[in-house]
Amino acid sequence: MREMFGRIAPRYDFVTRTFSYGMDRRWKRFGVEKAALPANAVVLDLASGTGDFSQMVAQRLPRAHVVAVDLTEEMLHEARTHGVKNGVCGDATRLPFADHAFDCVFIGYGLRNFPSLETALREIASFAADIWPISTRKALSGALCCTASRVPTPTFPTR
Repeated sequence: MREMFGRIAPRYDFVTRTFSYGMDRRWKRFGVEKAALPANAVVLDLASGTGDFSQMVAQRLPRAHVVAVDLTEEMLHEARTHGVKNGVCGDATRLPFADHAFDCVFIGYGLRNFPSLETALREIASFAADIWPISTRKALSGALCCTASRVPTPTFPTR
């Protein structure tokens, strides 16, 4: 997995936008807008790829502290070229964060690539206060998962 994402990192945004018909940015923007975050939120962009969530949170909440975590240094390099300041190379099943360290965790397409979804969700639960229930298979394959203690009932835009 690490090798594959390392190779496609320079083309990742193009591929993602093409396969989602551009909807991926709308889904992510919607999630960031609906998350009831404080101005100084501490946010994790997990399986960050090129850092879309990190960028959107930073634009919406300039005082927020956002940490992008991805499995590959190549993706984090791409994220940094897009303005992401805080990046950590790490595995979603073994993250180096204290319990309840984040107000919110955003995950885009990463869930479908975790070798053990159950292990990753258990790890996320340890450092996020509450987990937003995932109710559809579509969310697991790539819509959006946002975990936080202050997130409203999920609804996804269709257009």
